[in-house]
Amino acid sequence: MTNIPAYVTEILPHERPPVYVLDGVTHFRVSAVGYCTRQLTLARLGYERMGRPLFLERAGHEGHLHEAAIITDMLADGWDNTTPAHTGGEQAILHLSQPLFRLIGHADLVGNPPESVMRLFPSEMHEHEFYPLLVEIKALSDAQYAKFVSGMWDDFPHYADQLTVAMAALGHTNALYVVKNRNTGEKRLFPVLQPPSDITKIMRKLNLVELLGRKGRLAEPEHKSGSFECMACPYRYACTDENRQYETGIELTALLNPAEMVELGQFVSSYRRAKAAEKQAKEILSPIRAHLEDLLERSGAKKLSYDGMAWQKVKGAKYLPVHRVRAVISPEVLQLIEEQRQDHMMVRDKGE
Repeated sequence: MTNIPAYVTEILPHERPPVYVLDGVTHFRVSAVGYCTRQLTLARLGYERMGRPLFLERAGHEGHLHEAAIITDMLADGWDNTTPAHTGGEQAILHLSQPLFRLIGHADLVGNPPESVMRLFPSEMHEHEFYPLLVEIKALSDAQYAKFVSGMWDDFPHYADQLTVAMAALGHTNALYVVKNRNTGEKRLFPVLQPPSDITKIMRKLNLVELLGRKGRLAEPEHKSGSFECMACPYRYACTDENRQYETGIELTALLNPAEMVELGQFVSSYRRAKAAEKQAKEILSPIRAHLEDLLERSGAKKLSYDGMAWQKVKGAKYLPVHRVRAVISPEVLQLIEEQRQDHMMVRDKGE
């Protein structure tokens, strides 16, 4: 396991991480498929987890209590053949196997809905027998509830990914999404008539996580440092500023002595002069190259020379258009054969 910094004191050893390897097979929790790709690779590589901030732990615990109450109410309202996850019954287990990994999770509720719920769906669906309906339940704070009602999947893409995978695991094309305001008790039922996310895109992301894990590499962070997602991430200690230098940079004035600062200033000035000269050279060479190409075409020759300089047209290098390759090769195979180019330094200069 990865070493844990001294300031990390709350480790969660008993809960399953979002990604874990069991009997040599990588397992993704269905509830985690929408997480940041970096968080998933950290889990895949076996990094330890921190405890979440206390207010999030309390919110999570309170959410489970509300979900149990919602299920109790739904049973009383006439749901039949349910498999509740929070009332002592057997959980509705979700399984979905892929070539490189497996997904596992549970549904909050799966059952035959009463007539009052069936009326939420298009009338043409009532002509067919409703198979046991998948139900996903969320109990949210007042602010998060209002945000979901107004923006739904656009504002909660990780919820959309979770539901999409659950629907795929059960082979369902529709579902019911129940959202409750923890503060006011208000509850909304949203009929879901198609998967809210692209299952292919989700599987491609999870394939990437697994392939990076096999190579011992981490994905790039998806969220800005200091965001709510980063604050709530149990791996935030391992996503430090040194991993975000390209995004935020480190101001060197605090690290170098005066002599080193003078030397750095000279290097930066020389760099900017060289870049300016490079830009000017490109501007000068562009019309010259166009003129030489015109002479070549007018002469009909394959090669021309003058004063020790020669120019000719050469065939362009062949390449494989990525969009065409993806059309004929599965993402799993493509990721297995692609290679990572050697790392290089990139410089962005606001002072140019």
